[in-house]
Amino acid sequence: MNNPISLPVIINSLATKVDGSIKIVLETGEFSPKESSVLFELRGKAAWAILSESELKDSEIHIPNERPDPSIGTKTPSQRMRNVLYRLWEQQSSGTDFESFYRIRMDGIIEKLKERLDA
Repeated sequence: MNNPISLPVIINSLATKVDGSIKIVLETGEFSPKESSVLFELRGKAAWAILSESELKDSEIHIPNERPDPSIGTKTPSQRMRNVLYRLWEQQSSGTDFESFYRIRMDGIIEKLKERLDA
């Protein structure tokens, strides 16, 4: 979809996330059904955003030609693995700290993968 939509918003809240990114919550007024459908088509998709306190002229707007990074807001595979190991550590209550548990488990996974490599 390449139908840009321009809409007035209020920045409702900002929150920093652990990975250094920022979560922005925007609030809008009411939309027509057509404007709403364009906005809902963008749900869950990476998109470019331009924020300005005043209306911009066309000459002031620059939208990059490349597509935005679709991995924004998602965890890397290593972050997902760490989170799963953390939940496992919580459930096993092994009496060791998480960092030690994590290193031991990761070493075990790495060794199993190395065993599968051709010599």
